[in-house]
Amino acid sequence: HENWRLWDGQNWAIEATEAPTIDDEVYILSGNTVVIEADNKQARILNIELEAKLFANNPNLFMSRYINVYEGINCYGTIGNGRGNNDAVSFNTNGNNVVIKGDGEITANRIRKSSAGITNLQIETDIELRHNGWALYNMQSGSSNAFNITIHDNAKVDLTGNGFVPNGSYFSRFHDKMIINGQLRI
Repeated sequence: HENWRLWDGQNWAIEATEAPTIDDEVYILSGNTVVIEADNKQARILNIELEAKLFANNPNLFMSRYINVYEGINCYGTIGNGRGNNDAVSFNTNGNNVVIKGDGEITANRIRKSSAGITNLQIETDIELRHNGWALYNMQSGSSNAFNITIHDNAKVDLTGNGFVPNGSYFSRFHDKMIINGQLRI
């Protein structure tokens, strides 16, 4: 955990003794690159600052590396390996109300809901999802586990995958709802 620091109220001086949990607001600071080397990382809120990068450094889209996010992603830097490039970084949006926003670049493999309960996902920025198949979806069944997705004005979600003919359902498996005020490309 030598790459993790805790905020002491004045600076990032305290070395963390464990990886972030669902209670932590995580920052990837400007000028830093973080590689997701394994699945099931946690963050209440994930912040990627300007000129910071978060990616899996793995172009194999069938080897997803998930970060569980419970309240939101604020991206002002880069998530993934750049538009049009495959990277296995993926997200579980597991809170009741999750917001993805910022003016950075988000090119991920998948975004899904994997926990019980209703999740309302607000997408307020452009996102490209590269997985050829279920790239934006709900893993839970039943009306009490709905995945409600809103794509806001001026936001674009691109589900065209990695150049292959799309297959499967992209966003609705069970009792889900999608409101599109921006653009959805499938």
